[in-house]
Amino acid sequence: MISHRNLILVIALACTCLVPLPAALALTTPLATPPEHGPHSLQYLAGQSRWLEAETKARAFTKQNLLLADPTPNMALYDVAFYDIDIELQPSVEQLLGTVTVVAEVLTEPLTEFDLHLRANMTVDVVTAGGAAVGFTREGEVLTVTLDRTYLTGETITVAVTYHGDPGSGYFGWSSYNGEPLIWSLSEPYGAHYWWPCKDVNTDKAD
Repeated sequence: MISHRNLILVIALACTCLVPLPAALALTTPLATPPEHGPHSLQYLAGQSRWLEAETKARAFTKQNLLLADPTPNMALYDVAFYDIDIELQPSVEQLLGTVTVVAEVLTEPLTEFDLHLRANMTVDVVTAGGAAVGFTREGEVLTVTLDRTYLTGETITVAVTYHGDPGSGYFGWSSYNGEPLIWSLSEPYGAHYWWPCKDVNTDKAD
């Protein structure tokens, strides 16, 4: 039989586990002190439930704001059709090595550059466009690729990014279970660029 006190604990665990967050976003407001003499009233339980719901929604909103990578004006000029993600995971040294190929269609205006999101701590080794090695620059979470030529409306762009690094965070993790490596990601809805280059904008999903 579950007591009122245990019921509150179960509700608390259920709510907080729905939104895993870094320690910096842990609950900062403690639960109200329960009445000294039980059982707890339904009014008290209802109040605690409402508080937990509000706190969980606030934490979810804060998480989304932390993850969100702002789209650049350049990203509105193309539509992603396809991603090919080829990665190698090295849990012993907590490193990810990979090449991500992006295929996109130009929507409007001639394109000479191509913006993608990628977490700033991930190192870009080589970028190709149309099969040729090209230059690139980085600013914050944005990787700007200099295309091999000017692409016109309706043309298809193929960009490949080879990169490496440790994406470990609240959204990608290295762990173990029964002595075996356990690697996980929790990147919806805005955390994909924490571990692979992409246009991390929910309104443009790959076809």
